[in-house]
Amino acid sequence: MKKLLLLASFVSITFLSFSCSSNKSVYQETTEVVSGEFGSGYFDKHIKGNEYEVAYRGLGMNQKKVFDLSMLRAAEITKQKGYKNFVVLSKVSEANKVKKHDIKTNTLKIAMYNDVPAKYGTSYNAADEYERLSKKYKINK
Repeated sequence: MKKLLLLASFVSITFLSFSCSSNKSVYQETTEVVSGEFGSGYFDKHIKGNEYEVAYRGLGMNQKKVFDLSMLRAAEITKQKGYKNFVVLSKVSEANKVKKHDIKTNTLKIAMYNDVPAKYGTSYNAADEYERLSKKYKINK
């Protein structure tokens, strides 16, 4: 009986350690092109002026989490560039299967502002979004 409890404890600790460590590696920079690694992560590129394309690719994740992590990157890059707010100009969600791997990608085109023009109905405060989503997914950068 003691051996069984010891084994169960070991399996639980191993599982918890894996779960915690895998969360940390989920939010990281990656390349835009799907390579043999099939890793999860974000990538972005400057379009012009205050506009960026921000994307997140998730391996084995649901679309909601992939969207949230692309929003987290949008908030992060907005703060890094010295702006307070961002608006989503367009959004594209994709789901693909590559070599038996389910890969979901969410791409946002964003514009960053300190004072958002009235023509945009919905805007996001970068600091608030970053705090909310980094807490939700336990991401510390």
